[in-house]
Amino acid sequence: MASSGAPPCSSALVPPCLFVIAMATLQSAVVFADAADTVAAYRPLSGSQRLLVSSRGKFALGFFQPDYD
Repeated sequence: MASSGAPPCSSALVPPCLFVIAMATLQSAVVFADAADTVAAYRPLSGSQRLLVSSRGKFALGFFQPDYD
């Protein structure tokens, strides 16, 4: 039996290694997607406030009520 130079179990380690790499990549993506501004039940919109704007002014979320005339 000829040896290829690699340990016989090295190909068995590929799926676990890929899994670890994928999980590390996804975890780092979640850190960047973490929200700094949130809407919560204990902090409702007040009065005529219909627009939420992010702290840096990059995103806006508007609320409206349909007019049924």
